[in-house]
Amino acid sequence: MWPFLEGSPTIPLTIVNTLASGLEERSASVTAIVDTGYSGFILLSEQLFNRLGFEELANESTSGRLADGSLVRMRSAYGTLRVSDLEFDLDGLVETCKGAETTLLGMDGIQGLALTIDSCAQESSARTC
Repeated sequence: MWPFLEGSPTIPLTIVNTLASGLEERSASVTAIVDTGYSGFILLSEQLFNRLGFEELANESTSGRLADGSLVRMRSAYGTLRVSDLEFDLDGLVETCKGAETTLLGMDGIQGLALTIDSCAQESSARTC
């Protein structure tokens, strides 16, 4: 079971840049907020995106629509999310945008997981499908 953060379910995971230049992959352990309104894979803060070396690989630029209806320019590169508790890895498009400060796990990022959200206990859990 994982605690809620600011009223939202979370999943502790590791973001991995397996394509980073150099001999070692770059990774960071984070607590991601599950955002079912975000259809993407995972959104990182600009600082974390750059620190993990994704800016070296960011050759895709798309636009995204925020909950308030405004459009933002997204930078993206392919990476892996790892949920160690579940021995679960998933590859997808890691994104960032100007002003992003939190790690958000979107609907593409929870594919292959059965997520349980208990709003009474303010806890979430998952298992693989």
